Amino acid sequence: MNDRRDKQASLPGQDATVPVPIILYTDGGCTGNEQLDASQRAMSAVVSGADGTILVHLTRSGGSNNIAELQAVELALRWAKDNGHKAVEIRTDSTNTLAWVQGRIGRKMNDRNAVLETWSRINLLRRDVDLTLHWIPRAQNLAGQFLERYHITREPQVL
Repeated sequence: MNDRRDKQASLPGQDATVPVPIILYTDGGCTGNEQLDASQRAMSAVVSGADGTILVHLTRSGGSNNIAELQAVELALRWAKDNGHKAVEIRTDSTNTLAWVQGRIGRKMNDRNAVLETWSRINLLRRDVDLTLHWIPRAQNLAGQFLERYHITREPQVL
């Protein structure tokens, strides 16, 4: 695992108190997106370390692919905070997640309330963990590679 929480940036001219970010990958997915009844859906959010180790995996009923992607960022920030990391670089293949974390949330969305609630929780976590968010191609997303192999069920679970 890429555990650099105790190391500090030490380049010439750089503040030695600036934490070095841990690199995490996030992904989310949902079964039954075509279902109008959200209770017939199941979504999974995954966080992996830079070496591909799964750090957090949560499955919940309801939601959508986009909500699962955003919740994965929230889970990554919570994991970083709970494990003493002050900075995190999150890599995601979701352009919606990038826009939403930056506050670009449209007004005409079916799941706008869920986005706003998750966005608010992310912003609270950002008070304690410095976040850098990067888009990466799907093929490079280590959390996504796990999710592609995982069969999402409607049974909520935490691994």
